[in-house]
Amino acid sequence: VGGLPPGVESGMMAMMAAAAAAAVAAGRTTTEGCLCKVCACPGSPRAIKTGGICLKIEAQRSAATHPIGAMLTLQGPASVGHTIEIYWPLDKVHYSARIISYDAVELRHMVMYEADGVREYLCLWNEEVRVLDGPSKGEGPAPKAPRDHNEAPHYAAAEEAIPTEPKTEAAVPAAVAADADMMDAEEAAPGVAAAAAAAGAEG
Repeated sequence: VGGLPPGVESGMMAMMAAAAAAAVAAGRTTTEGCLCKVCACPGSPRAIKTGGICLKIEAQRSAATHPIGAMLTLQGPASVGHTIEIYWPLDKVHYSARIISYDAVELRHMVMYEADGVREYLCLWNEEVRVLDGPSKGEGPAPKAPRDHNEAPHYAAAEEAIPTEPKTEAAVPAAVAADADMMDAEEAAPGVAAAAAAAGAEG
């Protein structure tokens, strides 16, 4: 992704990542009201396996390196219905896909690749993505098969397709709220999808 989308300052994203890192350093590992598997059951084996840090905080920490993916993640269900392009490093190609559902427990989204209908869950905060302004054929043909997620541990595991009717439009406010402490991710997230679409079109 060439640069940040209009309206989302690089300084803001860096501040969000720094604030999240500072929170973890200070011992804050959960977020009040968060539904992720860590916050729901902090002492559970699943939470411990992931390091015991709230997945939203992890997404915030990734804002410096994967800004658009992080913001799409933090928008949660508001990102459903948007068309994005996902970069596959091994293929060196962006593939077009539509976000069709959201999993608040694992903090991931299900995407459906437009060329062949293949679906998989991805933690977008670990992905290089860009938002498109409407349907697109992408930059290349459909991938032959889902990526080997065992060799790329930051990718979420692919799962069986679940019939889901994608929304035709996703209502997202026009501006991103500049939260002073940068830790209220859901207030900071709205509006990035529309802004990122413009960046994708320019890139």
